[in-house]
Amino acid sequence: MTGVADFDLDGDLPSGWLLLEASAGTGKTYALTALVARYVVEQDLRTEQLLMVTFTRAAAAEMREKTRQQLAHVLAVLMADTVPDGTPPWMARIAACSDAEREVYRRRLETAMVTIDAATITTIHGFFQRALAEVGLGAGDLASAELAEDNSRITSQLLRDELVSLLAADPDILAATSERSPDKVEADLHKVLKELSGNLSAHPAPTADNDAEPAAAATDARRCPGDAAPDASGDATAMARRWSVLVSQLIERIRATRIASGVLGFDDLIVELVRLLGDGDLGAGLQATLRKRYRLALIDEFQDTDNAMWKLFSTTFAPSAGPDDPFLALITVADPKQAIYRFRGADIAAYLQFAADPRMATRQMRRNWRSDPALVAVLNSWLAGKTFGDANIGYVEVDTPASDVDQRLTGAGAPVQLRWLPRHPSISADPPKMATPLTCWRRWPVRIIAADLANHVVDLLTDGLIHPRSGSGQPRQVQPGDICVLVRSHDDAEPIANELEARNIPVVRSRIGNVLDTDVVEQLRILLAALADHRDARRVRALAVGWFVDEPLHLLFDDAWVEDMQTRCLGWAVDLEDLGVMGFFQQLRTEADVLLAIARTGEAERRLTDLEHVVELLHASLDGRNQPAAVVRDALDSLVANRSAADHEIRRVDSDAKAVQITTIHSSKGLEYPVVLVPYPKAPRSSQPYSWSEDHDGDLTRMVDAAPGVPWDVDGFGPKQRGALAEVEVAGDDLRLLYVAFTRAQHQLVVWWAQTRGANKGPLGRVLFGDTTDLHATPRNPSDEETEAVFTDLVNRLGSGPSWVGPA
Repeated sequence: MTGVADFDLDGDLPSGWLLLEASAGTGKTYALTALVARYVVEQDLRTEQLLMVTFTRAAAAEMREKTRQQLAHVLAVLMADTVPDGTPPWMARIAACSDAEREVYRRRLETAMVTIDAATITTIHGFFQRALAEVGLGAGDLASAELAEDNSRITSQLLRDELVSLLAADPDILAATSERSPDKVEADLHKVLKELSGNLSAHPAPTADNDAEPAAAATDARRCPGDAAPDASGDATAMARRWSVLVSQLIERIRATRIASGVLGFDDLIVELVRLLGDGDLGAGLQATLRKRYRLALIDEFQDTDNAMWKLFSTTFAPSAGPDDPFLALITVADPKQAIYRFRGADIAAYLQFAADPRMATRQMRRNWRSDPALVAVLNSWLAGKTFGDANIGYVEVDTPASDVDQRLTGAGAPVQLRWLPRHPSISADPPKMATPLTCWRRWPVRIIAADLANHVVDLLTDGLIHPRSGSGQPRQVQPGDICVLVRSHDDAEPIANELEARNIPVVRSRIGNVLDTDVVEQLRILLAALADHRDARRVRALAVGWFVDEPLHLLFDDAWVEDMQTRCLGWAVDLEDLGVMGFFQQLRTEADVLLAIARTGEAERRLTDLEHVVELLHASLDGRNQPAAVVRDALDSLVANRSAADHEIRRVDSDAKAVQITTIHSSKGLEYPVVLVPYPKAPRSSQPYSWSEDHDGDLTRMVDAAPGVPWDVDGFGPKQRGALAEVEVAGDDLRLLYVAFTRAQHQLVVWWAQTRGANKGPLGRVLFGDTTDLHATPRNPSDEETEAVFTDLVNRLGSGPSWVGPA
C-alpha cells in the first residue's frame, strides 16, 4: 500500500479504527504493548477494560507476559532519578512529567501490573466463547457447551449416515462408474465439507436455483460428483446444484448435531455468535454489553480474519458515537504479505476489503528490528516492486536502527546467498540403474542440494562468528541451534536430516508435518493386528520386522518361537484391555527388550516421541475408555482417515538438544533464527475442491466447488475457469510463503535454485524469472544460460549480496 504515513508510537493516541500494517521484524508486539501502557497512563485505561486478541494460545500467553513487562519497564523509567540512555521517545515523554502527574501515573501502572490477569488477552475463539457467555440465557445451551478443537469424527459419521440413507432410498444414486466409486464420492464430499467448515464465509458452488427444492438433493441426484458425463436430464450443472444443496444441508446437520451433543467446534462459536448478533434486541444487547465492558480492542494477525469475524468486531466496536461514548479505539495489526493460512479459513480478499473501509485509518511500520542492515538492504533491492498475490500487497521497504552493526555474521560468506544447481552433465555421471535421464535429473537435485546445504552448515560451524549487536564485545562461534532449515513438507526434511547426521551434526525436526503421516502409524497397526488376533501366525510373524520385537529373521520359520510370541501377544492384549491404551504403552516402554528393539536404528528419541504422541491421540479419541485391540486399531484407522492440520496433530520436536532445526515455513511464521537455509524450490500445489472469491455487488464472497470433478458450467464459468482462479490464489499463497521464509533470518539467508519440474511456476521461479504482478502468466522455463544471466545481473545489481554457483 503506497502513500501511507509511518506509524509514530510517540504521536497522538489513536481513536476510532486504526490499521497498523507491519512487515516482518518490525515489532508489532512491542507496538501493541506500548500502546496499552500509554492508554493506561494517559487515558486511565483499567485492565478489565482491555481486549487483546490473537490467533494461538501460545501467542496470547506471550502477549500477556510482554504487556506485563512493558508496564514494568515504563514504571521503572518513570520512577528513575534520570531517564536512562536509549529510552524510547514515547517512554521518555511519559517520564518528563510533573511530580503530581508522576504519582498518578505510578498508581495507574502499579494497579495495571497487579490486575493484568483481569484483562481479556486471548485467542479469537477464546474471545468469542466469552462473548457467547455474555449472552446468558439467550444463548441457550451454547454458553455451557464443551469446546473441542477437532470434530472430524462427527463430520465423518454424519456424512456416512447421509450417504447410506441415500443408498437406501435409491441403490443406484451412488452407482460406481468407471472413474468413481461410492468410497471416492465420500472422500470427495469430505474434502468439500472440510474446506467449507474451515472457511466460515464460504458458500458451496454452484448456487442452487431459487425454486429448487432441498429434497431434490436426496431424490433426484442420479450421478455422483466426479462423473464426467451429465445425468439423465442431460444437465451436469443441475446435478451439481443438487449436490451443492446436499452439502449445505450436511453442514447445517453437522453443526446442529455438534451443538445438540454439547460439543462446539471453534468455528461453531463464530457462526452462532454472528447469528445471535442479528437477533434483534438480543444482538443489540450483546453489542452494548461488550462495548461497555471493553474500552480498547486490539486485534493481532488481522490478515488472518474473515467476513464472519470482522462482522462481530466492526459492529460491536464501531468508531465512537460522540464525546459521551467511553470507547477509545479498535486497533488492528496485520502484515498481508504473511497471510499464509487460507487453508485454515483466512481470507486475504476479505482483509483487503476491510482495509479499504473509509473509516479505517492506516499507518505503516517500516523499521526492522530483526535482521542485519546488510541483509535488509539486499532484500529491499531484490524485492522492490514485487507483489504477493494482489496489487495492494506489495513489498514495503524497511530500514534498520542506525546503531546496528552492518553484518554481524562473519566467516561464512555474504548475508544473502543464492546457490544455483545447473542442469550439467556431471550431476548425472553415475545415474541409478534403469533410470531415464529425466527421472535421474528429478531425483538427483534433492540429494545434491542436501549435500551442499550440509557442507554449508559445516562451514558455518567451523568458521562462522556472530558479533554482538552493538559491535563491542567478543564474538561467539555459530552453534547448531543457530541454524534453521525451512521446508514445505516433512518429506523434504528427510534428505537434509540424513546429510547432516552423516556429518555428525545434531538435527531435530520441529513441527514437521502430521504425526499421523509418520511410520509410527503402520508400526502400531502391525502391533494391534497381532494383539487383535494372536492366533493368526502371519500377524505375529510380522512383528519381527516391526519396531517392537528385535529377533533374527530366521525365527520367523521356527514354530516354537511363533508359539511363544502368540502367548506374549495374548498377554499384551489382556494388558491393553485392562490398562487402557495409555497405561498399556507406558508399561510397554518399561520392557527392556522392547526399548532395545525401538532403539535399534539409533532413532529411539524420534520413535518414542511419535509413539507417545499417537498414543495420546488414541486415548483422547477413545474418551479414555479401555477397549480391546481391535477397537483401538479401528480408532487408529479413523484418526488417520480424518487427520487434519490441527495443532494437536503437528509432529513434536524429538529432542531439546542444541541442534539444527528443520521445520516447515508455515510453522516458522512469527519466529526468527540467526541463520535460515531454504533448500528446495517448489512447484505450486493446487488441488480440488477449488475455492475462489466472487464479486457480488461490491462484496467479495468466498466460493467452494461442492461437486469437484463435475463439468458444470454457469454462464461460461466452467472447470477451466475455476481451475485458473484457484491456481492464481495458490500462486499468491506461495509468494507470501516465500516472503515468510525470506524474512526469518537475523544474519544470513541462503536460498537454493534448481530447475526441477514446475519450479519455474513456483514462487522463487516467479521472483527470479517471471512477473509477480500477473499471476495468470506462466514464467518461462529458463535455460542454464538464461539462469546464469539472471544471477549475474543480480550480483551486479545488488553488489556483494547474492552469491551463486555456476556450471562446473
